[in-house]
Amino acid sequence: MASTAWTPAGVQAAAGSLTISLPQRPPEDEFSLILSVGVRYGMFLGDGTVLQAKKVGMAKVLAMG
Repeated sequence: MASTAWTPAGVQAAAGSLTISLPQRPPEDEFSLILSVGVRYGMFLGDGTVLQAKKVGMAKVLAMG
């Protein structure tokens, strides 16, 4: 799993990249891997922390193999 920092809506964020690595390659005939992305929503609080919104967000499976 990899993640980025929270970014306020309406603020342009710089492009970034995430790197995910496996400790070892799984056997091809016994495992499937799924690549997915998810977006969480939240509210910035006055002290700089973020309160994640419950039951709100989205996700998409990008690849499976």
